[in-house]
Amino acid sequence: MGFDIAINYKTENLDEALKKHCPDGVDIYFDNVAGDILDIVMQNLALNARIPLCGLLAQYNKEELDYLDLIILINY
Repeated sequence: MGFDIAINYKTENLDEALKKHCPDGVDIYFDNVAGDILDIVMQNLALNARIPLCGLLAQYNKEELDYLDLIILINY
């Protein structure tokens, strides 16, 4: 499929793995959930990175929606 690496977020520290394998930052990250993983990826983005968002599943069952982080991301 053309992947350089794969990170198992359940067994590896995602923040450390991204810093190791993407030292210049993440260029593109496709996200369906917008939860904890997105928060970690946002801290490791490259300049002019792109994040297509689809679904925002982590927001579905919340009584109060939290879009502040996403607004900050869009304006980044």
